[in-house]
Amino acid sequence: SDMDALKAEKEEEEKAWKLKVKKLEDESARDKQVGKGLEKEVTRLGNAMEEMQAAKETKISQQAEEIKKLAADIQAMKEMNAMKEDEDRSGEELEAMKVRLDSQAKTIKDAKDAIVDKDAEIANLQATVHRECLERTTIL
Repeated sequence: SDMDALKAEKEEEEKAWKLKVKKLEDESARDKQVGKGLEKEVTRLGNAMEEMQAAKETKISQQAEEIKKLAADIQAMKEMNAMKEDEDRSGEELEAMKVRLDSQAKTIKDAKDAIVDKDAEIANLQATVHRECLERTTIL
């Protein structure tokens, strides 16, 4: 009878251990699924960053072309000014040229500001991705 009680107690302990092992196996499987989800998210964020970087580079390239065109316009205007130096000019012509030059200077400044903003935006996204990767790594 003592043997039966010991045997029953051992069986109960074995059942309890088997339940603990099963629970740990289930948790491990869930953790693996979470890990796969995190890997997909990290990949997705990496791809998004690459797309944003490519878009930034395209925009910078476009802005560089615009700046070259503006510089050529400004140079052409300077040459025109040199050729027409001796001619009479009305105040309206001078004012129109000043307005155009001011507008071009503003366009160049806006293009430079946009490039700075994009750089800051990309740096912020990189920091966010890095932080999220670190947070998710510590979760695992």
